[in-house]
Amino acid sequence: MGHDHKHTVTDNKKFKLIIVLTFTFGFMLVEIIVGIMSNSLALLSDAGHMANDVFSLALALFAVKIGEKTKNVDYTYGYKRVEIVAAFINGLTLFLIVGYILMEAIKRTLELNKIEIKGGIMLIASVVGLIVNLVGIFILSRGEKNVNISAALHHVLADLLGSVAAVITGVGILLFKWYWLDIVTSVFISLLILKSAIEVTRQSLNVLIESSPEGIDTASLLFEIHDMAGVLEIHDFHAWKLDDETNLLTAHILIDEELDVDQFRQLLEDISSKYGFNHTTFQIERINCRDENGNCVMNEEGYIRT
Repeated sequence: MGHDHKHTVTDNKKFKLIIVLTFTFGFMLVEIIVGIMSNSLALLSDAGHMANDVFSLALALFAVKIGEKTKNVDYTYGYKRVEIVAAFINGLTLFLIVGYILMEAIKRTLELNKIEIKGGIMLIASVVGLIVNLVGIFILSRGEKNVNISAALHHVLADLLGSVAAVITGVGILLFKWYWLDIVTSVFISLLILKSAIEVTRQSLNVLIESSPEGIDTASLLFEIHDMAGVLEIHDFHAWKLDDETNLLTAHILIDEELDVDQFRQLLEDISSKYGFNHTTFQIERINCRDENGNCVMNEEGYIRT
């Protein structure tokens, strides 16, 4: 029964993602075509922003699908790190899109008096884009959400701002021939894309170089473990993030031989869980380091085992 429920939930996630991905990808192509036809850089910029959404949705769908694969002896952590690599490549691609938009905006600014944009067709496309984003938000916000679907929803919400700006630009061009609005809107959308590019690249790079998980005070955790009664030494302490859902922690800990290892391990797991680590491996070693006076003796190489 539990397995069937889990399978149904996964199928629902995939279905939602496929629907929104299809709509978003289809309209991205429409925006590219209409952007070229109407000579609107704002529409082309919004298409670039939607390309980011398409990639994010495809990545979320890929994550759901690959999550169904089981670990094996060749891939003991599974395949989820592939998603992080893809996200890093996506972030780098977004920088190229931003560069193109800004260069084209500068070029059009210098030739503003020669620009002519078809406001009517641009406005229609912008309104349809706004509706597509609203439908996507409605679908993704309903029902159970995981990290990947929440991230996809965040991207579509951000794209909604670009669609609103494009609609305003279409109205301004259609009614008042304010062609400069197209340049301003394209720069605004490029900044939205740049924000996503920086965030996606930074987060994925941090995971790939196995830095400590963001938002977790690893130093405080280390100090708290070190201050536990009976802890003599901690080394080989490593904290990193495997993917969006898995924070890992390993450490080799020397403790006083009078401590109970099982109870101490449970305390370590409870403290680590409190800090946000859901996969921990502790190598615990009990040693007798006491001299004839009952005090632990330490030299430059560490505690002396007696």
